[in-house]
Amino acid sequence: MARRCVGALAALLLQPVRAEAAGAWPCQAAAPARPSPSDATQVHPAHISVAMAMGDSITAAFGARPAVTDAARGKLGHPMLPLEYRSLSFSGGEGAADEWTLPFFLRQYNGSLSGPSDRHMAVIQTPSMGYLDEGGDKLNAALTYAHSWEMEMEVEELIKQSKSIPGFGERWKLLFLFIGYNDICDGLSADYGGGFAPRHG
Repeated sequence: MARRCVGALAALLLQPVRAEAAGAWPCQAAAPARPSPSDATQVHPAHISVAMAMGDSITAAFGARPAVTDAARGKLGHPMLPLEYRSLSFSGGEGAADEWTLPFFLRQYNGSLSGPSDRHMAVIQTPSMGYLDEGGDKLNAALTYAHSWEMEMEVEELIKQSKSIPGFGERWKLLFLFIGYNDICDGLSADYGGGFAPRHG
């Protein structure tokens, strides 16, 4: 059983995982958590009650499913519309019994988890446009096309949205930051003159 649980957690770090059958979570129900610790080294998954995410299109789950899937289901219209499947984001999505994400894993141990995004949307939010649907993504502040130097914008959004969560300051929180792909791509461009990424190691 322990090996199966470790394997499930490792897979979460790569992509949303489809279980063999709905509800096929392989781990036993968690025992009630001990009193909330004051030392981070003593934190159990059941103590974490807020999940947050920052990053770029990967954390926004851009293209996590073929766009035609939603068109076939009659949901979001044009089959070529680029979509963010934020509920499937490996680090910031709500997930489901057959689509495991890190927040879904945490929810098995703490049913009162706050923060994961539970929706899909067209790509209408980018660093240049800002947050056009504030609050809709909950605490997944990732922006498609984001670079490392735009993380301050995402932090400010998280601070703003966190104010709606009761007792936020007293809760144990997990913040997942995954950024850098756009920095690398732009760094390979001959006309890239920012030089920001090298200054950040």
